[in-house]
Amino acid sequence: MSLLADPLLALLVPSAGALLIALASRLPNLRETITLATSGLLVAVVASLVPQVLDGGRPAVHLATMLPGLVLELRVEPLGMLFALVAAVLWVVNSLYSIGYMRANKEQHQTRFYVCFAIALASTMGIAFAANLLTLFLFYEVLTLCTYPLVTHHGTPASRSGGILAGKTGAVTTGVLLALFMFGIGKAALMPVHRWLPAAMVAPTPVSALLHAVAVVKAGVFSVVKVIVYVFGVDLLAGLATAAWLPVIAGLTIVLASLTALRSDNLKRRLAYSTVSQLSYVVLAAALLTPRSVMAAALHIAAHAVAKITLFFAAGAIYTAAHKTEVSELAGIGRRMPITMAAFTIGALSMVGVPPTAGFLSKWYLLGGAMAQGQYAAVAVIALSTLLNAAYFMPIVYMAFFRAPVADGQHAYGEAPAPMLIALALTATATVALFAWPDLALQLAAGLVGG
Repeated sequence: MSLLADPLLALLVPSAGALLIALASRLPNLRETITLATSGLLVAVVASLVPQVLDGGRPAVHLATMLPGLVLELRVEPLGMLFALVAAVLWVVNSLYSIGYMRANKEQHQTRFYVCFAIALASTMGIAFAANLLTLFLFYEVLTLCTYPLVTHHGTPASRSGGILAGKTGAVTTGVLLALFMFGIGKAALMPVHRWLPAAMVAPTPVSALLHAVAVVKAGVFSVVKVIVYVFGVDLLAGLATAAWLPVIAGLTIVLASLTALRSDNLKRRLAYSTVSQLSYVVLAAALLTPRSVMAAALHIAAHAVAKITLFFAAGAIYTAAHKTEVSELAGIGRRMPITMAAFTIGALSMVGVPPTAGFLSKWYLLGGAMAQGQYAAVAVIALSTLLNAAYFMPIVYMAFFRAPVADGQHAYGEAPAPMLIALALTATATVALFAWPDLALQLAAGLVGG
């Protein structure tokens, strides 16, 4: 067994990285080198756990005993393994992107940004590997606290308001308890407790990527799936009429958030409401309570992560290079930023669920689970939302490549800085690669169903 194959190291590596980043605050090159090295080491640690989990092992670590019967423990199971792997890999790419973004936009407080990002990844690892609800709650709250300075990075009234809303999303007969869990896990963004997510879009784009793809909302839907599968149990919920409301709420959230995205001209706001909708695919899949749909929930966590981070990377590249933030301003931009908009197109196709992208994979399993259960209302929701996804993403692609640029007197521009381009090219490639080589994700998802 590898010396790195210890779930505790997954927490210690980013925590140590945060300390070293703080110490290197006056040396930007060293600070960013530490960030990249720490994120790379975290990938190595998390990846070293995969063989044990695939072989049926469940590596565990006892952290502390608070009171008799109240213990803090880590335990690696398939769902947590998949979540941790996605978050760790995307931290590397996000760090590369952040270097280009933060420097190109001359952002203030860059050391604080990288320190808080590292702490956010440490808490994400704690959430992924939490062995019980107490451990999950503790790291969930740490994640909430460390993302506040990231969302409020610019220090404007709007950013502080967005940070306060984001900070209000911590956790709070069986049917009532299920409702408290589902809505108390506010980072899952089920309506009507979703407004914090669009409000947080005032943050810098790398923070938006953290919120939507790397850690925060993924921690929410991960916790939802973990509570359904491991706390209540699929068999128990399947026999309860008091659990029948959850697919309805998830379906309504999918459709209503898609309609809101369709009306949003601000690009990041449109992406934010897309996330609200896509997160509820995970909730809907888990709530259908079939083995195939539970697998779909796990797969969509990964598929949405790689596609949505690509879309936010593209939005940040557009802002950095062209200073454009509205969809209505994007006519012809694909001619000046072809790499960026090609990556955006791949991410958008994955959101719609078009092969050969990762989004098709998870939607295929979700549809299969719904059909197997005779849940034709869920099938209708998936079909309608797919059309709505196409309606709010494909016009952007069409405008970018097939409309002439508007003469607006702006300075000439091209692609964003190289680190940003490399990052969005990598995540766009990953979106296709997950479709072409889904074996690891499928094995971990199948392990979730098999215990």
